[in-house]
This record gives sequence, C-alpha cells and structure tokens, in this order.
Amino acid sequence: DYGKELVKDGVFRFQMTLRDSSGTLPVIVYGEDGQKFMACYPDTLEQKNREALEKLKSSALPNQYLIKSYYVKNERRFRLFDTVIVL
Repeated sequence: DYGKELVKDGVFRFQMTLRDSSGTLPVIVYGEDGQKFMACYPDTLEQKNREALEKLKSSALPNQYLIKSYYVKNERRFRLFDTVIVL
C-alpha cells in the first residue's frame, strides 16, 4: 500500500506498507531517499507516473529494503533509505 500523493511541494513524501509472512511495517519514503527509490526526480515523476504506480503495486519491487527506525515524540517510525526500484 502507498499514499495517494507521492510528491508534495516538489518533494517525494509518501508511506508504503511492507508485508511479509511476519506481518506489516509502515515505512516512510521521503526526499532524496524517495528520489533514489523511484529512480527519478519529483518533477519528472509525472512522465513516469503510470509505470511507477504499477511497479509500486506489483511484486516487481526489491525484496530487500534498507530501513532505519527512529522516534518522534515517543512514536517509533520507520524510513526507507538507499533502496532503488528501476522504472
């Protein structure tokens, strides 16, 4: 699953839910990490939008993700970094 709006104010910012046999994990994709993951800049996403959304929905995503966890106001969050899908 992913947020409906992938880019806001010229910056990638969306959340995906990663699923496997152990459960689900909500992961934030933001900024330069989003550019690397989507393999494009936010202003060029519109050209690749259909492909990008199909890849996000499909099983063609990488099966290994780099995720960091951190706390914001005592809430644990997870953020994707240094992971690429090729569109």
